[in-house]
Amino acid sequence: MSESHSAISKTTHFPLAIERFPREKKLSDNKPKSKIFTNATSNMLAFVFAIIVTFFMTPILVNGLGDDRYGIWVFVESIIKYLALFDLGITAAVVKYIAKFNATQDKREINRVYSTSMAIFSVLGFLIALTSILYAVWGSLPDTISPSLALEARIMIALLGFNLAFGLPMSVYNSIISAIELYWLKNVVQIVTLFTRSLVFLWVLSMGWGIVGIGIAITVFSLFQQLTYLFIAHRKLPSLGFSFGSISKASIGQIGNYSIWTFIAAISSRVSFQTDAIVIGICIDPSSVTYFAIAGRLIGYSKSLVRSATMVLTPRFSVLESRKEHDEIRGLLIYGTRISLWTTCFLTQGLIILGPSFIGTWMGERFQELSSPVLIILAAPLFLFLSQSVSSRVLYGIGKVRPFAIIVGANALINLSLSLVLVRFWGMEGVAMGTTIPCCIQPFLIAYIVCRETQVSKWEFFTKAYLAPLCGASIATIAWVWLLSYLTLNSYVAIFYAGLIGFALNLGIALLLDRQLRQQFQSTLVRRFSV
Repeated sequence: MSESHSAISKTTHFPLAIERFPREKKLSDNKPKSKIFTNATSNMLAFVFAIIVTFFMTPILVNGLGDDRYGIWVFVESIIKYLALFDLGITAAVVKYIAKFNATQDKREINRVYSTSMAIFSVLGFLIALTSILYAVWGSLPDTISPSLALEARIMIALLGFNLAFGLPMSVYNSIISAIELYWLKNVVQIVTLFTRSLVFLWVLSMGWGIVGIGIAITVFSLFQQLTYLFIAHRKLPSLGFSFGSISKASIGQIGNYSIWTFIAAISSRVSFQTDAIVIGICIDPSSVTYFAIAGRLIGYSKSLVRSATMVLTPRFSVLESRKEHDEIRGLLIYGTRISLWTTCFLTQGLIILGPSFIGTWMGERFQELSSPVLIILAAPLFLFLSQSVSSRVLYGIGKVRPFAIIVGANALINLSLSLVLVRFWGMEGVAMGTTIPCCIQPFLIAYIVCRETQVSKWEFFTKAYLAPLCGASIATIAWVWLLSYLTLNSYVAIFYAGLIGFALNLGIALLLDRQLRQQFQSTLVRRFSV
């Protein structure tokens, strides 16, 4: 066993000389920060582009396919999403270890991780393919699907099942590209694929080929995207090669010990935010699920937006840990958390201040009346909850996922328990409070864990990462509410301009109070617009 491989199980050690580490020294080098900024921005743009495409394509697909066929598509996608849990957190392990071994140029260990993950995913992909085929042929469909559409539903199950079965081993290449921090290139492929696929969807609908044509188009473009990732990964890592000899109990254990806790964290997160609809459907009525889901969707988009940006930090922290650059980890933790908090404070303000008007304009007065209280309750702790996105990336990057998974798992159990109790007293708002209360506690626990693991003083973490954004956001909130008292938010245009006002206020205050952010912003402008 190689020295680098045996070192994986060792506990990461951070020097105790907290007061003397040069936090600003390495962070003053704009090259790493520029790369992080580019990757985070490209991730956010790709996410926003996907949301915009979904916003415009959904009514077209509903009208083009009809309610019944579109419902079949949603039903089949729901089944496939549960089968996607076969990922078991392995892709996160691939990102962590490929980044670690690529930083140390350990080609042998890179191929160990690559070969082992490909072997595991190939077996899981075969099981998914077999399950999909058996269900497509002999599985019972819901009674709500008419016999005339049963064949189309079974074909869709087979097609999307094949996509997932083939996509699991191919997802290793996606993870490798993330590990070597080529997010921007991956996002270019994703955006081009999504845009072209949407045009093909329109053509398929015009030809009247229904969900079978849609399923074939999804399969073709999925294959194209995955094969493109394969090409990029092998081009960037020419020594990448599969070998059965690289697969061993040690390599499986290496990936398994990391991925199992990642899997638990992912499942717990899903339980925390996706069981609310089940509680409401059982304890109140199905129609209330719709009103809750509208607010939940806006919260979900905000979370995904922030996480799409911070996820680029996992391979960076893994690289820094492999090089034992603990000072840089501490500095990036504080800087990244501060930037994340500036962003999440603005999102929280927007959801609370503009959210009700947006729902009213989007869905109507009835939804505004019933969904807005839920939205405000769910949004209230969002700035704290999402501010720890960077801390979670640190724990993933340095291989300390276990305590994070335990905290998220406890959050899920408390969430479900409180929701079941409070729904009896306050209905939908009670379920929202059951979700919000543990979300107010979780950030402090994660902050405690990350400070302990990186040997950062808790007081220093608060003063350098939290103090300026919280003070600045308070000022921006008061100014924003005062300015909006002169506007009537009764249209998308008015809401858009109101959002610009809030963005300008928050950005201006952030640049005024945050010297490091101001320097980064200035250097970015100079680099982008210099002749």
